[in-house]
Amino acid sequence: MARCRLFTVLPVLLILTLAFPTLQADAAVQSSDHAIGGVFFISYQYGESGDGEYAGFYLRRAYLTAEKTVLPYMDARITLDTNQDMDGDGRGDMEVRIKYAYAKFHFPDFGFFNKQSLEVGIVHAPWLDFEEHVNYYRMRERMFIERAGVINSADFGITYATFLGGELDDEYKKTVNGKYAGRYGSMAFGVYNGGGYHAVEENTNTVFEARLTVRPLPDTMPGLQLSGFGVAGKGNGAGTTTNHIPDWNALLGMLSYEHRYFTVTGQYLHGLGNQKGEWVEAANLTEAVDYEGHSFFAELKPTTHWRVIGGFDSFDPDLDVNNDHYSVYYAGLGYDFGNHNLLLFDYDAKDYVSNARETEYWYQLTLQVKY
Repeated sequence: MARCRLFTVLPVLLILTLAFPTLQADAAVQSSDHAIGGVFFISYQYGESGDGEYAGFYLRRAYLTAEKTVLPYMDARITLDTNQDMDGDGRGDMEVRIKYAYAKFHFPDFGFFNKQSLEVGIVHAPWLDFEEHVNYYRMRERMFIERAGVINSADFGITYATFLGGELDDEYKKTVNGKYAGRYGSMAFGVYNGGGYHAVEENTNTVFEARLTVRPLPDTMPGLQLSGFGVAGKGNGAGTTTNHIPDWNALLGMLSYEHRYFTVTGQYLHGLGNQKGEWVEAANLTEAVDYEGHSFFAELKPTTHWRVIGGFDSFDPDLDVNNDHYSVYYAGLGYDFGNHNLLLFDYDAKDYVSNARETEYWYQLTLQVKY
């Protein structure tokens, strides 16, 4: 077990060992000095779930971030995450927890690898931050893979990231998307506790996660990207050896195209087990179950301010069980005041194939404030 854990950490330690002398020798590696920023989204929601009808105002999320360049080659960041406790004795309380707290080392360019960095601490996992900079509507609901319960966006560990082949031109970054703008794509990978940033680590297993994004036609179709994401490890279940903990392996592929006037994405997901270690066979709690799903998303930007979105998700949490999968349909109309400060009205319906569960739905008006 210890030998396996060491094997997953060694590649990242090797990067640090090789890169740190270069950082000391090249004080010209710089990153911008930062201050305070944040984002929050507050909603009025009317809907129906398994518990009946509900309506009210909700602070769906609030993030406060402080960033600072502390050395020519190192930044520090801390992000506070506030949401409402819906369970237990503290039901209704606004709870604050740390989502990110890391040192970020910046490395000089090395051949095909540009804008290299290494986060150490409570860090970005490789996938969700990337997807949320293609689909900017986390304000509405979580992304497909997180909403399904497979993974979340941050964890305790180490993340290496890089652009591939330089950067796209300033015109593309200004009019389409300035994030993850590697000319031929981008890459990120790392090792993590595996439980996520708001879970207690229940075992000694280390999880490996990686994302590779390729931009095949940077001159003629710079908005076209093919992305793959993978997880290899064990779920966050209690146990003393890996034999007592269910597997957690997942593969996700996404085809996306971003344009000044629209964005479209399509995803396919297949996996075994989930981050929490809860998706297991009823007769054998150490055996993880297979699942699969797919997701489509579209955003139209007909003017500088108006936005129209829509999407469809389908997920089967256990391929060996009949009538347990569900589909999600959603659509929305929004107005962007500028810099992703958005007012969005959307409808969302979750339809279960089993007749034993009624369709869940909501109508929602959400204001996102970003500063």
